[in-house]
Amino acid sequence: MPHASNVLFAILLLPFVMLDEILRFSGLLPEFPFLIGVFQFIPVLLAAQVYLAMHNMLIEKPVHNKWVHKAIATFFFVAQVPFLLFSDEAKVALFSNPPMGAIADNWPFYVYYMFINFAILIYALKIDDMVKEYDFHLSDQVVDITQYELPETMKLFSGLVSISFGAILLVIVTALNLIQFSYWQGIISLLHFGIFYVIILLLLQRRRYSPCPIDAEDLSDRTYSEEEMRLTLAKAERAIIRNKLYKALGLRLRTLADLAEIEPKDLAVATRSILNRNFRAYMYHYRLEYAKKIILRSDIKISAIAKRLGFTSEKVLSEMFVKYVQNMASDDALSQEEHDRLMHRKN
Repeated sequence: MPHASNVLFAILLLPFVMLDEILRFSGLLPEFPFLIGVFQFIPVLLAAQVYLAMHNMLIEKPVHNKWVHKAIATFFFVAQVPFLLFSDEAKVALFSNPPMGAIADNWPFYVYYMFINFAILIYALKIDDMVKEYDFHLSDQVVDITQYELPETMKLFSGLVSISFGAILLVIVTALNLIQFSYWQGIISLLHFGIFYVIILLLLQRRRYSPCPIDAEDLSDRTYSEEEMRLTLAKAERAIIRNKLYKALGLRLRTLADLAEIEPKDLAVATRSILNRNFRAYMYHYRLEYAKKIILRSDIKISAIAKRLGFTSEKVLSEMFVKYVQNMASDDALSQEEHDRLMHRKN
């Protein structure tokens, strides 16, 4: 789990989200006034850890701006210091009965909560964009996308967007005294706790991830010469044949690039520019060529071949194979005898 340290940190932080509410409803606020309000910035820190965890899972390049996330968390911690300097009686009174209305008197309290949730909203939007981009470009870096695609539950990070936006609205309507709801602060804390609890459980799922070694901008790089790209493809082909990678299920762009001693970006650009294919289609060519040889030289059932090569079903392999054979026949790549035999096996 490339995101293990981030998840562990998030697990340790999570209980502190509800600390003020636990003290309030247990009647212990007067007993522990020094703890009141100390951990109001924790939801932002949790959002940062979730963002870094997703970054480590989905993007290979290291994060160079970790200081930004530390600075954001530090800012929100420092911003609550004036409140921490209140007398114990004032802190107990404020958290026992959270303010409603009276913006002129309570605006620092409202502004702080709004900025907390605004920061979480920004993190949530960045995470949501990261997940969508990973799914969109998955075929550019893996062959068997079903092994690496995120489950539908992982795509529920958009729920964090809704909750943070809803929390901002709740603060606004409370500040404007549009509703009389004395537990608005506790509801926000409970929502934060609930959504981050679910997210942590999702991040703890044991499954394959494929940190992407290329950026979307890399695929449109036009600085390579045709000679360089053809040389890259030649090295990749030698590695594929030498290591029989057409039979390797779960093959990644990074794995092939390392075996061919080339950069993943170079191979991705070469397949796009020279062959007009993504990485998945590029490797399917070799898999289908291997399937053709098996069909011509043996009586193995197509269903067995499909399973061996990682196709989801015999039907999928058959449909793809027919198109492949027809394209090859149109290019005079097959003899008439081979074409007839292949089509007969399919039927």
